[in-house]
Amino acid sequence: MGTHFKIYLKALSAITILLLCTITVFPQKDLKKAFYDKLASEDLAAIDAEIEKLAGESSTLNNAYAGALMMKKAGLLKNPVNKLKEFKSGREKLEAAISKEPDNAEFRLLRLLTQEKAPSFLGYNKNTEEDSRFLRANFKSLDPSVQKVLSDYSKTSSILKPSDFQP
Repeated sequence: MGTHFKIYLKALSAITILLLCTITVFPQKDLKKAFYDKLASEDLAAIDAEIEKLAGESSTLNNAYAGALMMKKAGLLKNPVNKLKEFKSGREKLEAAISKEPDNAEFRLLRLLTQEKAPSFLGYNKNTEEDSRFLRANFKSLDPSVQKVLSDYSKTSSILKPSDFQP
């Protein structure tokens, strides 16, 4: 093999690795943005579509996201029986994800967001203090886009304060 061909192969390999890294990194960012956009919305059809998309690939992250979205969806449903069923299913998914990855700060954020907003009669509010302490201690471990979500949320939270997340 000629020297030029070897250089060409090395360059091609480097470009391939760079492209693969780009393909795997950017979809993760897009997934997070799409998820948090849906979680903040009141659009039932968009939330359903995102839940369906997440169900297509089973992972702990997708299960945590789907669980949080299902609990959000429950608040938008009209039928009380369907509301409760959807909420319980979502809670089970999120809690299972937290059980698998108890040190995942993003999953703890999802639970705190939900527990702070959940009606008290559901009894899903037992971890707010624990999760808020965990988030304060592990803020820097979060993806920057999730740090922004948490910082923004702290402005309206009854348990978190913006000053909790200042450098």
